[in-house]
Amino acid sequence: PLVALATMHAGTVKGTLTRYSGPPSLDVDGRVFRNWNSSHEGRLDVRFALLRSCNTWFYQAAIATGGDPLIKVAQDFGMGFRPPLPLPLSPGASGNVPSGYLVNRAIANFSIGQGDLLVSPLQMAQAMAGLANGEFVPKMRMVLQYQDPISGEIVEAKKAERFQTLDYSQRDLELVRQGMWGVVNHPAGTGKRAALRYPDVYGKTGTSQWFVD
Repeated sequence: PLVALATMHAGTVKGTLTRYSGPPSLDVDGRVFRNWNSSHEGRLDVRFALLRSCNTWFYQAAIATGGDPLIKVAQDFGMGFRPPLPLPLSPGASGNVPSGYLVNRAIANFSIGQGDLLVSPLQMAQAMAGLANGEFVPKMRMVLQYQDPISGEIVEAKKAERFQTLDYSQRDLELVRQGMWGVVNHPAGTGKRAALRYPDVYGKTGTSQWFVD
C-alpha cells in the first residue's frame, strides 16, 4: 500500500490511468523476479495491482519511480524509527529502511517489502493507522485512559498524539484504500477469506521472502 502511494505521489502512477502488465516473472538487470501467480494477470491499474497483490506490477512501478520516494514514504509512516514505548524493546526495534542510492534489484525487493527492509508488527500497525486516518500517523501509546476501579468513572483520558503529519493527496490515499478493500471484499481479492459481514475489513496479502537456489 505505501509503495502504491509513493508511486502516485511521485507522479509515476497517475491514478487509475496508469497500467502496468502483470507477467509471471520479470527480468531485472539479469535476475528473475517472480510473481506469486504463475499465470499472467493482464494489465492492471493501481487498485487491481493491490487487489491481486501483483509483485511484477510493483517491480515495474517502483523501478520507474526510483528509491528515494519509496524511502521517504516508508519513513513518513513510521518505519525505521524505534517505537517510543516504555517497554524493554530490543536494539533492533527500529527495524531498517534502506538509505542511499538503490539499484534496480534492491528497488524491486523493496517494492514488495523484502530485501533490506525490516519492519515490526508495531510499526505496521502504526503505518496502517496513518493510512486509515489520512491526515497524520498517530504516536504509539499503551494507555487509552485511567478509570476509577470501583465506579468505572474515567479519571483521565489520554489524547492521541501525532507522530507525523501527512501531506499526501486524499485522492491517492482513497485509491489505496479502495485497493485494500478489494483485497478482502472483491471476488478476485487475494485475501477474500478474511471478509466479514460487519465491519468491512481492509487488508493486504504478502509474499514470503525466498532465496535463489
